[in-house]
Amino acid sequence: MSTEHQQQSDDRRRPAKGASGRAGRAPAASASKTDRPAGRKYFLGIAIDKYEHWPQLRNARRDVQAICELLLAEYGFEKEDVHLLTDREATYGGVIGVLRKMVSLVSQEDSLLIYYAGHGHFDELTKRGFWIPANAGSRKIEDYLPNSVIKDYLADIPSLHTLLISDSCFSGSLFVRGYQRDEQLTAGELMRLRSRWALCSGRHDETVADGPAEGHSPFAQSILDVLKKSEREHITLDFLLDQVRNQTRSNYDQLPDGGPLSNANHQRGQFVFSRRQVLRKPADELVWEKLQAMPEDTINQLTKKRTAAGDFCDQYKQSEYIAEAIRLGKRLLQKQRFLSLTNDEFDLREYLLLYPDSPYAEEVAKRLAGIKNHNQLQPEVPTAPRSQSGSENPEKTSPTIVSSSSDAGKTTSLPKATGSGAPKTTPKRSNNTSKSPDKPTKIATEVQQYWVQWSLLGVLICALIFAGISYFSDSEDISSASSTQPQEAKTIESGSNVPGYTDASAGTFVLVQGGSFDMGCTPEQQDCYGDEKPVHRVTLGTYYIGQYEVTQAQWRAVMGNNPSRFSGCDQCPVEQVSWNDVQDFIRRLNQRTGQNYRLPTEAEWEFAARGGNNSRGYQYAGSGNLGDVGWYDSNSGSKPHPVGQKRANELGLYDMSGNVREWCQDWFGDYSASAQTNPRGPSTGAYRVSRGGSWSYVPQGCRVARRIDGDPGYRDFDVGFRLARTP
Repeated sequence: MSTEHQQQSDDRRRPAKGASGRAGRAPAASASKTDRPAGRKYFLGIAIDKYEHWPQLRNARRDVQAICELLLAEYGFEKEDVHLLTDREATYGGVIGVLRKMVSLVSQEDSLLIYYAGHGHFDELTKRGFWIPANAGSRKIEDYLPNSVIKDYLADIPSLHTLLISDSCFSGSLFVRGYQRDEQLTAGELMRLRSRWALCSGRHDETVADGPAEGHSPFAQSILDVLKKSEREHITLDFLLDQVRNQTRSNYDQLPDGGPLSNANHQRGQFVFSRRQVLRKPADELVWEKLQAMPEDTINQLTKKRTAAGDFCDQYKQSEYIAEAIRLGKRLLQKQRFLSLTNDEFDLREYLLLYPDSPYAEEVAKRLAGIKNHNQLQPEVPTAPRSQSGSENPEKTSPTIVSSSSDAGKTTSLPKATGSGAPKTTPKRSNNTSKSPDKPTKIATEVQQYWVQWSLLGVLICALIFAGISYFSDSEDISSASSTQPQEAKTIESGSNVPGYTDASAGTFVLVQGGSFDMGCTPEQQDCYGDEKPVHRVTLGTYYIGQYEVTQAQWRAVMGNNPSRFSGCDQCPVEQVSWNDVQDFIRRLNQRTGQNYRLPTEAEWEFAARGGNNSRGYQYAGSGNLGDVGWYDSNSGSKPHPVGQKRANELGLYDMSGNVREWCQDWFGDYSASAQTNPRGPSTGAYRVSRGGSWSYVPQGCRVARRIDGDPGYRDFDVGFRLARTP
């Protein structure tokens, strides 16, 4: 169940008379590619969370960002056609200015989608609706932007289709009265006819929810769900309105409305959401196609492509392309080694020995044969020089030889033979090898063989020298990796009773002794959401968990960048990282440290947040008063803070309630009432779990039992993580 559907009454804003709120008033055939309009698709997003004189909103910017990202990813919109107006930019003049810009920018073949998320006002006296600009006074109706003015600008924009989606008040009197659907028109026909439509989050006299701090408004969530999950290639506005109405109405006391705008040059058409054809392919196929297209002309390109192939194998283990990916990785390694080859005979021999089936083996064999032929054409090594006596008789020569290792450094003269019956004489030591007589031809051949052997030995020595240089050039990395090996069961701080260790790359870790606990909506949690039930008994083994959230400095040291919205604070938690981003970080961290770091499971996270076996049953991680242990919407100043500034919980862990919410390893799923041991969550799913609430949350969202679901690719400026490891 989506967390956005579990909002409590305190998340809502009801606009009484003269008050404000995000409020409002009250199947076709498939199209061919040739039916689609040829123009561009423009997106104008207006989102206001921060008001000067009105209450702050939680989700306006998040809603617009999510809608925009979905349109770019799946519905044919392009980045250069996106225009955003947010917070302080969205003044009365700012909104009018960007609408005027659309009048001059958009052509008759183009389509325009405008999405507004912010405060609205319905004036009971005049029965008119207004948008509230960011700088509008709280009781100055002259500062408000009338819906009628907005509609006039929509009529002036010379687009083929204009769709206004207003997650706020919009006067129902601006719609065409008595609108009836034309079921005979296909999606293609609707796309060819001019349209001016509006969709609103509710009728003007209804309560409209802004949504929980960590999610989306119910209206925005419904639109996102329909556009993401519908199997239709073309989604008409009639279909979209029906689905959004049903989903929103079943969970909230509000009824979205919509229809063509009156007196706005509407001609029976509709804005149709048409999916990109390429994105209907499975995710693994898209990644595989992208992987195959990567260049591989240089060593660096080969390295990057091999890394990408390894990532593919890790992420899509059940893919039909897994065998091809493995073969690709092996071929890239062979090519990388081939491009690195020298003309050394033994380097080439080693390649042929290791990769006899390589597509480059034939080329290597040719190079090796060329080197061997070249060596055979070299001149023979000259014989040893004649002795100073100038003797020409080889039988009278006495060559010197090197004795065994026990007599190393000494030379021995062979005995002279004066005839067949000449007596043997005791060999004499010679102290002057330079005066030895000339060698016979046989001895010269032996010397030549010795020369060749010593030459080969020299090649081997050179290879060892180069290997040594490579070894010592990497010694710093090796010693660095060695120095980061954790030392188990040390005390983290002198004088403390917190067992754990510190890893120079991964941070400080606390040992969590295994035990059992009740997971979910226990009595002290209060006002629980449905996905926190039923309470169930969980038993866990011993594990380590990060004492702090991973910081921006740690992320930058491993990844070489800092994605955080609130950058410039090295000890602040890293944020704007998706679950997928975190997996990449962990993979690189483990390569660096030789460890097996990971995200905690959802059960491990909650057990640690509750204080493990030392738990005192607090509602938050370490206290019944959130301000003692966490940064949240009332004390954060609308930003995250350096880790470890608040009080730790019973295990010595910091910021497990508030600051940034933290990704867990599990897929999001419903709880079971049965007891479990070391649960890992569902085997598959659409969303991952995050926990702990953040600096932008109300206290209820920071409870230790609170669960949040999120797309694995979703990034936000209040989402981070902490690490875990099994001993």
